[in-house]
Amino acid sequence: MNDLTFTGLRVISQVAASGSISAAAATLGYTQSGISRQLAAMEKAAGTALFERHPRGVQPTPAGAVLVRHALALLHGAETAVAEIDAMLGLVTGTVTVGAFPTGQVLLVPRAVVHMRAEHPSATVRIREGSSADQIRHLRDGHLDVAVVAYQPDFGQSLDGLLCSPILEGQLLVAVPPGHPLSDRDSLTLDDLSCQSWIVGGSGTGDAQFGPWAGATDPEIAYMVRHWPERLGFVAAGLGLAVVPAAIAAVLLPGGIRAIPVADPDRPHPMVLGLTRPNPTPITCAFMRSLKLVASNL
Repeated sequence: MNDLTFTGLRVISQVAASGSISAAAATLGYTQSGISRQLAAMEKAAGTALFERHPRGVQPTPAGAVLVRHALALLHGAETAVAEIDAMLGLVTGTVTVGAFPTGQVLLVPRAVVHMRAEHPSATVRIREGSSADQIRHLRDGHLDVAVVAYQPDFGQSLDGLLCSPILEGQLLVAVPPGHPLSDRDSLTLDDLSCQSWIVGGSGTGDAQFGPWAGATDPEIAYMVRHWPERLGFVAAGLGLAVVPAAIAAVLLPGGIRAIPVADPDRPHPMVLGLTRPNPTPITCAFMRSLKLVASNL
């Protein structure tokens, strides 16, 4: 086998991660025809098909899966070597791929990217959005360098083998519409939240996210709305209450809505964690420093 290139390895890795030629092209900044040419060249070098084409995308063949697995290791090794040389020269260059849960993309991660670009202008930061569970899986698979996740005691995902850094202690509030009987309160109790109507989030798979406040009795789920601006729009219209992270409330709360804390000592605050694989590269460490610095000023 010959004529395998690092560009080709990078392309097949991204196609496998995206499950789509068009999505891989968008992520890498290539045209779709450019991606197709790279795939054809890699399949010629391998002497076999690397992907199966389906109406809704592509997936690796058994041979493709083997090559993708080794491609990730080779690419990581090459990037690590370059990063170590840059570190010897006092430089932080290269690319760091960061995955974050949706709420983390509202305030924390964008500000960390701004800080990273100011401190290390030769570095490139790529962003991927998804649930915390998705980010951990992508981190373990080698498709991410940093995963920013929301962690609670009932998280349900093992963090074994990953380096974990506490970034920020989150706070959950209740968004109350204008004119609601609770809208003039400075703090709410569990009794206040009983028998209330709630606007909850949805993952797109039918699973509720940010549901009624845990511990509130007899909640009524009035509507399930996936995205925050629309969800808060339903609250503003007086259709129900919503559980909202303080980071969301700080930047997205429509006029008239109040985000009110709840006196509930039994409910732990969620923790935002920054996760990396062992032996992170210098650019990965640099982004983690940016995350922590930004979080300390929120």
